[in-house]
Amino acid sequence: MAKIGTFVIGMILVSLFVGVFGIVISQGTVNYGVTFDNSSLSAYKKMDNLTDMHEDLKEGVEEDKERTGALDLIGSFFSNSYKTLKITLRSIDLFEDMGEQAVDDAHLGDTAPLFKSALIGIVILVIILTIISLVIARKSGEV
Repeated sequence: MAKIGTFVIGMILVSLFVGVFGIVISQGTVNYGVTFDNSSLSAYKKMDNLTDMHEDLKEGVEEDKERTGALDLIGSFFSNSYKTLKITLRSIDLFEDMGEQAVDDAHLGDTAPLFKSALIGIVILVIILTIISLVIARKSGEV
């Protein structure tokens, strides 16, 4: 029962944060006359390409399961490793492009680089705190 309770509390806190963040952003756009232009979505379209690459890799791994030769398995291992590395690097590039596009769409002027750095910092901080909490939960036996 405790796990369900902590999950519900977590959902409430996340909802509260999203609601407050939405109110702050909407008030900022109203008070400062910020308009949004969605004409350029090229960074967001890169996700489709990344998804296609992932699907190709998944199909390649399924085909590799049927191979029996040692050289075929070694070759497919290196090929799939290269494809995985490519997907990882493009994901990082996609994150950078999406942050840049979000800052450009918001028309923040001179504060754009600071906002982008803060946004990236928040995402990295959330990832680090998530990993730390998972390690602590695993050591205490909750996960």
